[in-house]
Parts: sequence; C-alpha cells; structure tokens
Amino acid sequence: MGKLSNDLRRQVIRLIEQPFENVNKSLLMSLHGEVFNSNLCRTCKSEQILAYIELTRLIRPKNIMKEVVTPPSKKYRVNPRFQNVVIHLPKGKGRVSAETLTDAQAEYMLAKGSWDDQKLIVTVSEAESIRKEMVKEAEKPIEDVETPKEEEKTQAPKKTRKSRAKKSS
Repeated sequence: MGKLSNDLRRQVIRLIEQPFENVNKSLLMSLHGEVFNSNLCRTCKSEQILAYIELTRLIRPKNIMKEVVTPPSKKYRVNPRFQNVVIHLPKGKGRVSAETLTDAQAEYMLAKGSWDDQKLIVTVSEAESIRKEMVKEAEKPIEDVETPKEEEKTQAPKKTRKSRAKKSS
C-alpha cells in the first residue's frame, strides 16, 4: 500500500463517514481494491465489512478509541486501573461499576474502608493524574523498560540432574 492521493483520500473519508448500512458497497470494494491492491469478494457481506473496517483504520487509526464515560458521581471515580471491575456492595446496596458509581455509594465505600487498601475509589483529580500516568506508561518505548541486570540473571539457582535426583528419592 502506497501513499494515498488527495482525491482517493477524500473519497475514502466521504465513504467511511457514513454508517456501514448506508455505504455504496460497490464503491467500497473498488476503493478498498485501489488502496490495498486486493481482490475481495464484492458480494460477500463479511468481506465488505472487513473492507470498511480496514479503510476506517487507515484514515482514523487513533480515533477508534472507546469513549470515556462520565459517571453520575461528581466527587469520586473508580480508579482507572480498575475501570472494568464490578463491585457488589453488601446488604443489598447494589452493584457498582465505573459507569454507575454515585456519590452516596462512594462515600459508603470510603466510610467502610474495606476498599481503601487498593485505592479503588479516588477523587476526580486523583483519577485524572492516574489516567495521565497510565498514558505515559503506555507511550513509553520498549527500550526504556528496565531489564534485569546480568547479576540478577545468574543468581537464580540452577537445577541440575543431581538436584532433581535427590528430590525424587
């Protein structure tokens, strides 16, 4: 796949701005063929969907992120590191997730203190700083990740045939 010409890019953008159901399928398949130099089945719906997805990712690779949902709570948030956790509150007080957390539930959880050791519930400003840290960690190049020193690699005990034989007898 080479660099897209401005005309071809405009056509692709105009095409993917529409929902898949409203897209001209023959135009979709011909544009996909031009961009990726491929011959997909023009009448197969699964291949049409694949073509639509590939063209969308080509034009908007970073804009396909999940929307950040603003929970009903004004003061508190679920720690972004535990974004997908569902908490079952005792005594029939319900279930809590990042999307459904209310101020009353957060204050109840903080008052009980059983969730404090993990910092599950944080203030809005703390949640933003944690989210920024997570983004920095995700953007960190692989070369910057610490690797074990040579000394640490050699300190691990090595298993020999003799040590295995002693354990088995």
